[in-house]
Amino acid sequence: MTLRIAFTVGYQGAEPDVLVAALAAAGVTSVVDVRHMPTWRRPGFRREALKKRLANAGVAYVSRPSLGVPKRYRALASTRRWLFEAAYRGVLGRGRSDFEETVRMTTTDRVALLCFEIDPGACHRGLLATAMSAEAPILFSHLRPGDREDADDHPVAEAMVRPHDQVEIATR
Repeated sequence: MTLRIAFTVGYQGAEPDVLVAALAAAGVTSVVDVRHMPTWRRPGFRREALKKRLANAGVAYVSRPSLGVPKRYRALASTRRWLFEAAYRGVLGRGRSDFEETVRMTTTDRVALLCFEIDPGACHRGLLATAMSAEAPILFSHLRPGDREDADDHPVAEAMVRPHDQVEIATR
């Protein structure tokens, strides 16, 4: 079994060019935008602008709003985390085909799950990474563009690997 490497990334506080540079430095080949509403008041992070900027850097862009958090659930992330997590599991159930396609992408691409929140513990990306790792041998790390001191080179979700499995790390 080959362990796949993937990333989560939040662009809060980063400039678009810094984000793209961080993705390129990590060897990311595809960004999966998991924002429910891939618009932003900062023009450089709106779907089409981001897609173009990434394409210029040789990075593919895929929008998966079905894997994002609907507005009605967002406040729960900081007030009632357990309820937020339960609501997000429901979101993943409804977006199952996009979820499965995103897992499949990790077999051929170096994927980064993108959303706004810089702190993966305060965002749904950590939950998504955990769910993906339960489906396939994927090891996630967080990228924090523009905040290198806070970079996390440690996995956020352990891959589902049993001790008796033969594991090799996939390299580019």
